[in-house]
Amino acid sequence: EITFTDWLKMNISSNANLGLTNGSNYDNMLYGGAVSVNGRLVKSQSNTLRTNNSQTLNFHKLFGRHDVDVMAGHEYYRQKTRYLDGTSSGGFSPSILELNAFAKVEDNNSYTTFYNVEGWFGRALYNYQEKYFASASYRRDASSRFSKKDGKWWGDFWSLGAAWAIHKEPWFKVDWLNNLKLKVSIGQQGNDNVGNYYYTNLYTLTKASDTQMAPTFSLLGNPNLTWETTTNFNVGVEFGILNNLVSGSLDVYNKKISDMLFWLSMPESVGTRGYYGNIGDMRNRGFELNLTVNPIRTRDINWTISGSISHNSTKILKL
Repeated sequence: EITFTDWLKMNISSNANLGLTNGSNYDNMLYGGAVSVNGRLVKSQSNTLRTNNSQTLNFHKLFGRHDVDVMAGHEYYRQKTRYLDGTSSGGFSPSILELNAFAKVEDNNSYTTFYNVEGWFGRALYNYQEKYFASASYRRDASSRFSKKDGKWWGDFWSLGAAWAIHKEPWFKVDWLNNLKLKVSIGQQGNDNVGNYYYTNLYTLTKASDTQMAPTFSLLGNPNLTWETTTNFNVGVEFGILNNLVSGSLDVYNKKISDMLFWLSMPESVGTRGYYGNIGDMRNRGFELNLTVNPIRTRDINWTISGSISHNSTKILKL
């Protein structure tokens, strides 16, 4: 962290995570499905390196009764996975479970995959006398799971929010209601959870001869594949009664999921099993009520009873 002044700071962080997985599966030569081949051994190894780098600039300052908090930043995430496995049969002895102790190589497999996300973001928070609150945010993300063509890999997401602590108004004279806050928010978030490379046609390399390999069509790509977007709208109230003897909140929400990512199956006679697409819109509406009762509050005992009730309805808007 770099501190320029007491109200302006920069934070730069980088972290790396390395995951190593080794697998060994042996079907013995005495009974089961591998008796006819005198035992079968499968060895696998996978290593995944994840790196995340972020830089943020934070501004937070009081201007009299005005509290302003602004943040801007950049983030880059990268994941690289290497996988290798081999299958052999015809074992020499169950006590030597290594591939070079098996007579016949049945299969070898290896691949390398990449996943990258880069984003630019900003956020602003404001409150006046801890009475009026406002917030806004924006971020622009790019995912390697979508095509660069026509900017499909970029997504823009935002949010706006406001709250009003009514119980702090000088004209509010309800003695038994010690906390009353109204809040409203609307915002968007993105989802790219479809796996890698589904935006382009995929091919499998198969053996054509002892000296040559040949590509075989495997999966149909969709160059128009893009971000799934969820828009959330929420209106709520928080309250506290009799010095928070009873407290709780009531939230009413409307959530719309647009450009849903979904697997579309096709007859295998066309040469592929299907493809991923952005197929439609869905809406969730409902409310959630949370209540907490605090009947005993002493220096030695604090007893709370909490409960909630919610209702949700879902409707497919477009498919």
